[in-house]
Parts: sequence; structure tokens; C-alpha cells
Amino acid sequence: MKVKTSEQEESRKLFERYAAGRLRLPLEMIAAAMGGDRYLLMHPLNEWWAIWQASRAAIEIELPDANIYMDDESVSAINDCANAILAAGLTVKGDSK
Repeated sequence: MKVKTSEQEESRKLFERYAAGRLRLPLEMIAAAMGGDRYLLMHPLNEWWAIWQASRAAIEIELPDANIYMDDESVSAINDCANAILAAGLTVKGDSK
């Protein structure tokens, strides 16, 4: 089994909230359907999840280079933005994660 990163977990939580809303089902029911890396119940969710991941992987956001700023607050803000983008399952251009 693959080790899940916090970014993957956050993206899955966002997906499950979306799926629960679209299917008009309790979030707990969607989360309970998952076993390991797949949804054991409600099999269409596996395809939806694959599409969700592919759509996120296709988005790449370029942030300003934090190294051009002299103050720590600016560098910290750019790093916080990068972490939020990664937590949403998106890609930061030039990030090696």
C-alpha cells in the first residue's frame, strides 16, 4: 500500500465533500465506502476519484521566487501559499515534491 501524504489526504477529503454533495449523501457514508486506496462500495467513486486526481495534476501554479524578497514575512507568505496549493492537490511550478 502506498504511503499517503497530507496533500493526498486533504485532496481526498475535498473530493469526498464534493461527492457527498453531488450524490446528496452524508459525508460519513462516502468516507466509509473507502478501503485502502479504493472505494469498496459505490464503485463509480473510483472513476470519479481518478478524474479528480487527473484534473488536479493538470493544474500548475507558478509563484514568485521567494529568494528575491529580503524580508522574512514575504518569504513566509509565499511558502504558506505554496503549502495551501499543495494541500488542495494542485502543483506548484518548480516544486520538487
